[in-house]
Amino acid sequence: MADYFKAASEFKARLTAKATKAAELDTFFESVRSGIHEEIANANAYLARENAPKIEFKEGWPKGAIIELVCATAIAKVTLNPDAPEAPTIAAVIAGEEAEKTVTFTLLHDQTPLKAQRVSLTPATEEKVGPHEVAATIVEELITGAP
Repeated sequence: MADYFKAASEFKARLTAKATKAAELDTFFESVRSGIHEEIANANAYLARENAPKIEFKEGWPKGAIIELVCATAIAKVTLNPDAPEAPTIAAVIAGEEAEKTVTFTLLHDQTPLKAQRVSLTPATEEKVGPHEVAATIVEELITGAP
């Protein structure tokens, strides 16, 4: 005979775990967005000193899993991919006049609080970082990628 009580309990537990994971990812990404805002303010002070173009949000303060930044002719598109094959990722595709590069961070669910690690050829050497460090890396990479 089927044990519907047990099946329903297990189903509810899976749904709850999935919702909790999604909420953690959203919270981390929103923290990255806030960190980017802070880092832009810091970077713009230095850029202004050099009479260089400032960094701006392409469309104001966007919502959702995409952030677009602009600095001169360079554009950074930052996205959250909760369904990446290995683990959820945050990636920034930075396109300038001469080249394009991608900076990717894997989100580590085995870390409390949630941490990220930059994807590289030597992952063991990469630090586990929080959302503010992810934001700082993205802003710095945008500046270095701008023409």
